[in-house]
Amino acid sequence: MDLDSELQRLAEEADADLFSIADQLPRRDSLGVQRGYRHHCYDVINQRLDHLASRLSARIQRQGYRSLPVPASLIVDQERLMGLFSNRMAAHLAGLSWIGKRCLLVTPEVGPRVRWATVLTSAPLEPTGTPMEERCGHCEECVRICPHGRGASARNGSSVSPGCRAQRP
Repeated sequence: MDLDSELQRLAEEADADLFSIADQLPRRDSLGVQRGYRHHCYDVINQRLDHLASRLSARIQRQGYRSLPVPASLIVDQERLMGLFSNRMAAHLAGLSWIGKRCLLVTPEVGPRVRWATVLTSAPLEPTGTPMEERCGHCEECVRICPHGRGASARNGSSVSPGCRAQRP
């Protein structure tokens, strides 16, 4: 099945009244696109990840083990912009990514374009991998495109530079 037909089928299965495909995207630097991107890639995806982590945690608890779903994006320390537990570090330790120059996690498959959620547990599970070595080498792309020139300075214990946090739409 071609992608056009597959997308139409998915939309119909979701009870969409209409489905169409346009051949133009709005400018990515427009405020509307930025807000829409943030809404989908943070708010919507984080809710989905939190729901999945909650379901996995409940399953583990039903087996008699302790577990704690760590929200995908919940800041508990406003000064250092840190969460309850680093989902990024969990992904790194599980062998899913390496830590790049901007403290973004970089995956071999899609680079830094991922969101994470974690379930902490006492269950005797097998590790899925081991930490990856950094593969950025001489690449400076994330440093170059940082609008605040802070690309390499985010390694201060925080996963997000305060300048980046202030600029989110």
